[in-house]
Amino acid sequence: MRSWLTFSTGSTPSIRRIREIGIRMALGERRGAVLRRVGGGAFRLALPGLLVGAAPSAVAGQLMAGFLIGTSPADPLALVLVAIAIVTVVTIAGLAPAHRASRIDPAIAVRSE
Repeated sequence: MRSWLTFSTGSTPSIRRIREIGIRMALGERRGAVLRRVGGGAFRLALPGLLVGAAPSAVAGQLMAGFLIGTSPADPLALVLVAIAIVTVVTIAGLAPAHRASRIDPAIAVRSE
């Protein structure tokens, strides 16, 4: 459930930029450049979220320590894996609408909205 919320939050900025992506494609920007720009933006969106969420997750981990089996609240491997998962979901969420927008005809993308 949390991954879906993260995905939808990460994809919203890209969905709003479909017209911009269409204009860039019409002006000759390559598909790979568009995807790199949007993917980088999604990645930059995920990093502050990780930093802001680190302190509350440490507190929540200590509160839920009794429920954890086979790991500790400050297990570095678990924390790194969760951070990688969050960054991956947000980056994919940003790239999915950009990938769709880069495949449609630029004239249609410009006329949308």
